[in-house]
Amino acid sequence: MNTRDFSNDTAHPAPPSGLSRRHLFATGAVLGLSSAIAVSGGQAADADTLGALVPDMSRKSDRIDAAVNWGNGKVYFFRGSQYIRYDIAADRVDPGYPKPIKGYWPGLWSDRIDAAVNWGNGKVYFFRGSRYVRYDIAADRVDPGYPKPIKGYWPGLWSDRIDAAVNWGNGKVYFFRGSQYVRYDIAADRVDPGYPKPIKGYWPGL
Repeated sequence: MNTRDFSNDTAHPAPPSGLSRRHLFATGAVLGLSSAIAVSGGQAADADTLGALVPDMSRKSDRIDAAVNWGNGKVYFFRGSQYIRYDIAADRVDPGYPKPIKGYWPGLWSDRIDAAVNWGNGKVYFFRGSRYVRYDIAADRVDPGYPKPIKGYWPGLWSDRIDAAVNWGNGKVYFFRGSQYVRYDIAADRVDPGYPKPIKGYWPGL
C-alpha cells in the first residue's frame, strides 16, 4: 500500500487499509453519470465491468445509488428500493439478493439512498437530499432522533445532494457532489480548510 503523504491532495490517496483498489466503490453521480464506477488497480471501470461484479442489480439499469463497506467483509449496494450484499472474499453477490430495503433496514428510507459511509465507530451515516440518519451496526437500526438536517450538523459540508462518501481509514472522509469534493476530518468533526476542490486534477482516472 502506498504510504506517501497525501496531505496536499496532489493526487488521490491510497485506499483504506485492508481494502483493495478493486473493491473501492463510488457512485457514478460523482461524474454526473447514471452509472457506477469501481476503482480497479487505480483505473475506473465502466458500467459493463460493474455489471459483471453486481449483475443482479446492473442487468436492468447501470445505476448504483450508494455503496458502503460494512467492515465485516461485506459491501452493501443500494439502488432505488433494493439492496444487495456483496462478499469481498468470494468476490460475488451473496445468494438471495437483491432484497427490498423496507423490512430489512429499520428506520432507513425505503425508496432511495443518495450516499452512505461507515464512520469506523460502529455507526454508518446515510444521506438523502438535505437529511441524514445514523445507523447503529450492533443494534441494526437507525438511532433514535433521526433523520436530521445536514445543515447545522456537518460543518463545511454541502447541505443537500451528497453524491458519494468514503472513509479513507486515516481519519479522513471524502464527500463528493457533482464535480467537487471535500475532505472531512473525523476528529475535528468538520471539513478541512481549503475545500471544496474540483475532482478534476486531484483524482487521476476518476
